[in-house]
Amino acid sequence: MRIMNTRVVALLASLACCLAAPALAASDPVPIMPVTKARLAVPDVETSGHALTAVHFWATWCVPCVSELPELDAAAATYKDIDFQVVAISLDIDMVKVKLFFDEKGIRTLAPLLDKNSAAFLTAKLRGLPGTLFFNKEGELIARADGPVDWKSAATITFIESPY
Repeated sequence: MRIMNTRVVALLASLACCLAAPALAASDPVPIMPVTKARLAVPDVETSGHALTAVHFWATWCVPCVSELPELDAAAATYKDIDFQVVAISLDIDMVKVKLFFDEKGIRTLAPLLDKNSAAFLTAKLRGLPGTLFFNKEGELIARADGPVDWKSAATITFIESPY
């Protein structure tokens, strides 16, 4: 029996979550859950120095990700003046496809980034896509959302605007 490597297992789990998401009512966002402050260095991402940094994992082939990303882009634009940074990391392998997606969806505030080898996703230990980690200005992980977030909800707005 062959043993699958961790990257393949993680990608298959992400795909399964994305495929199941429409049946799980993608319109029902998940809550942002506080976590015990911890250090977590996501490869190639600087999370310290901003009042709040959201590291968001998504993919063009993920149904809930596709509907959530324009809302996340709008939130990033709205709250950039209060030092809210959003890092959107795609698990796609083709930057051209990601840039075309950004153009088609009118994504203007977020910069396209790739996690081709899934190193950042594996470090994040998310349960699937989409998934978001929240860091304070010291670079400490303070909250997470394993699934789509309603970026326009009162609870999310209060969270973003809270001092950390």
